[in-house]
Amino acid sequence: MASVVRFGCDPLLEWLIVSGGQSATGAKVELAGVSTWIKSGKLEIRDLQVANPESEFRNLFQAEQIVLQLDSLALLHNRMVVTNGAITGLEIDTERSTSGELVVSDATSEEGPPLFEPVVTKASDLASDWLENASQRLDTDFVEQLQTPQVADQLVENWKNQSESLRSRAKLLRERGQKLAEEFREIKKNPLRSAQRLPEIHAELKSNQQELVSLQQEIKELPEQARADRQTLTTARQQDEAFLKKQFEFEQLDGDNLTQVLLGESVAEKLQEACDWIAWARKKSPSNAAKELAAQRGRGTTVTFGKPQPRFEIQHVGIELTAQVAGTPMQFVGYLSGVSSAPHLLAEPARLELASLGDTPVKLLVVSDHREQVPREEMHFTCPALPIRGRTLGNEEKLAIQLAPGNADLSVDLLLEGETLSGQIAFAQHEFHLTPLASPRVNRHLATALEGALGNIKQVTAEVELTGTLKQPQFKIDSPLGEQLANEISTAVVKLARERGEALLAKSTAKMNSQLEKLTAAKSALEQELLANLGENQKIFEDLAGTASLGGRGLSVPQISSTLGKGVLRK
Repeated sequence: MASVVRFGCDPLLEWLIVSGGQSATGAKVELAGVSTWIKSGKLEIRDLQVANPESEFRNLFQAEQIVLQLDSLALLHNRMVVTNGAITGLEIDTERSTSGELVVSDATSEEGPPLFEPVVTKASDLASDWLENASQRLDTDFVEQLQTPQVADQLVENWKNQSESLRSRAKLLRERGQKLAEEFREIKKNPLRSAQRLPEIHAELKSNQQELVSLQQEIKELPEQARADRQTLTTARQQDEAFLKKQFEFEQLDGDNLTQVLLGESVAEKLQEACDWIAWARKKSPSNAAKELAAQRGRGTTVTFGKPQPRFEIQHVGIELTAQVAGTPMQFVGYLSGVSSAPHLLAEPARLELASLGDTPVKLLVVSDHREQVPREEMHFTCPALPIRGRTLGNEEKLAIQLAPGNADLSVDLLLEGETLSGQIAFAQHEFHLTPLASPRVNRHLATALEGALGNIKQVTAEVELTGTLKQPQFKIDSPLGEQLANEISTAVVKLARERGEALLAKSTAKMNSQLEKLTAAKSALEQELLANLGENQKIFEDLAGTASLGGRGLSVPQISSTLGKGVLRK
């Protein structure tokens, strides 16, 4: 008889588990088989898989074997009470070979980005843009925008025109002097015939003398002009210095943004995952009967016969679990207790407690208390040596930062009362390595400077404050890492910019000094050359002037003959 009952009970129970599980999760529930032992109250479930309704090719969990000890007396009263049990081969978030959807739909999911992604992405973009802007400025050749080379080139061009003008004027003046001397010699040969030309010659002589004085004065001013040129170039250099200083001024890199970039992604990912699990569990939890009873009391009288008991209850189940922690599979053992279809009827809240096996100590405690009108969840997680996988932050096509793998001391305390979220996360990594990943377009000096700056960061500590609600969780990271890194990077970039500015200024100054020396030497040489040439002209004009001024009221033929006879204009 027992065999007949068992033969009919097992398929029915299997159907109840599958249909009930699928109704609760909204995804496929599959198992290899169910075995029951009515007399001893034992239930065995083999190869159970519960699909993830949010990801059709992933499982929420799967278990090789679930053995439950049931209260036989409770079964007679239409209640299922698990007094003890064991879940072995339990794995979280595993891959499926087939779709776990109950109904295949052609509708495309329109889920937006993860809740925290815009915040972290914005912080990453700000940091990347700052570094890219610094790289572009350091690569920019500002020489063409500097005033000193332009002023020096203009002075050289001006001198070229001026020297040509001075030489031309000196040459013309010499030719005029020679012409006047020739005319005076003609007068000597034939004074009577050329006498009528004397007033005109006198005027030309006076004009040439004035030009001679003007030319000599301009030539004598060349040394002063050279000093003025130097001052003009000095002023241009000062303007260039101010220009380069402005071009290489950088706003202080935002430490909070860097903290978000380096730590925000990891915090956001874990917090989002925890909130998603809590939200899912709450959605599938039984309604709060205490709240319903409180609402019903105003509508009549409730008569209770005996102490009420929940229809379903798990008093204690042992668990052997395999789960991924920071990308590393880890073995856990623990228990689940206090799970019920009517939490308000139990003396204790539901508890899940797990501890890791092996060299990495990890402890997890989850307390879910739905006995009062306001549900309450607590989560406590500790691991003094949590494996942290390496990852790349930023845009590798521009400039990114690579975080090396390592171990961290992590503790998480999370509290959710109703929809109000609060908690703290403490994080410490004592061997912390950052490396810049720069594309070939990034300034190589900047990449080198960043490598040195990042190399100065050896460890990181952070405290995270959790606030907000289950649907809109928020977090604030308090860590010296961002500010320290911002100072290191800003200092390195400012030093590099200063060196770049000094190099550009030195190059411009060297060119300026070279041109100025050549310009000064050219002016000095031209001054000596022209003054020597003009000395001959001056002698001619002085001799001619002495001849032309013998009579204040004009020259007579005998006077000219007498004066010319003295050899003033002899060849």
